[in-house]
Amino acid sequence: MFDVVYGHGRVKKQLGHMVKTGKVSRSLAFVGPDGVGKRMLAMELARAVLCETQTGCGTCLACQKCQKGLHPDVQVIAPETTQIKVDQVRQIAENLHYKPFEGRARFIVIDRAETLRDEAANAFLKSLEEPPEYVHFVLVTSDWNALLATIRSRCQRLAFQPLRHGDKVKILMERGLEEVAAHQLAGISWRRLQTDLEAWQTFEKHVQLALDYLKLCLAEGGVPGAMTATARDKASLDDFLDVFVNLLRACCHVRLGRELEPPFDAFLEPITQLAEQATQGQWREAWQEAMAFQVRRVFNPNTALWFDTFATHQLGNFDKAAQDFRARIQSRG
Repeated sequence: MFDVVYGHGRVKKQLGHMVKTGKVSRSLAFVGPDGVGKRMLAMELARAVLCETQTGCGTCLACQKCQKGLHPDVQVIAPETTQIKVDQVRQIAENLHYKPFEGRARFIVIDRAETLRDEAANAFLKSLEEPPEYVHFVLVTSDWNALLATIRSRCQRLAFQPLRHGDKVKILMERGLEEVAAHQLAGISWRRLQTDLEAWQTFEKHVQLALDYLKLCLAEGGVPGAMTATARDKASLDDFLDVFVNLLRACCHVRLGRELEPPFDAFLEPITQLAEQATQGQWREAWQEAMAFQVRRVFNPNTALWFDTFATHQLGNFDKAAQDFRARIQSRG
């Protein structure tokens, strides 16, 4: 059961127990990073429950219809553009009283549930409060806190973790990539599973840019405006910040004497040389600040200004500046 989904052993075990005991929750929330298989597992859960043997056998008529997306008792609601609209949610409420057409239950999967906005979320809440005993809701989301508190309180949350590197490699190889390329792309699949071979070339460029910037920070305390062009490149900024945050983590690992993990093991020499120029504590503090900035980006801060501030305040530069200032004052006295 659920063998087509890689990883997530704990979650699959929990869902398998629900299916076997006939106690599948009426309202489930699959919460975790994008691209780890949450939606796929939601569909597999529906298939297992609707299967004639309740094992997800893959051969019965119900399984075949689920696999083809044709089972009348499985409905998927997803954003039509950037949001799930209130009309889509009202349609759920209008049809909620219908009993299963063919199977023993009905499944309504809300994909990217975080895109439910005020009016739609409130309309959905009415359906979620008292669903018929034969209806199961599965909310799939990468942002648990974006859901209304009243919706969260009515769902059993199952937390999904990022896929392991080996699982990502297997998935990519099944999609036709050669082993070397699969390892490379698996290593840089932080937000979503990368399948474009050009993504590795972009990653290499971002690593070099991040290395140059950090060298500049350590040598001169940064140069104002050095990262302005990068900050303004909205199309690739998220990918660059992923590289930047994970490069800082790699420097922490080097200072702790740990081996570099993919994908940074391909850049062992320059990262080692860079890491030796600051203490492990300074790298850890810089890494934590960069992670915190990624969280704050939802509030649209000035990214170019943040890079300038990072350069003067991290990796010991604030202490260096304070010492230089004191030295100048003393020399004048």
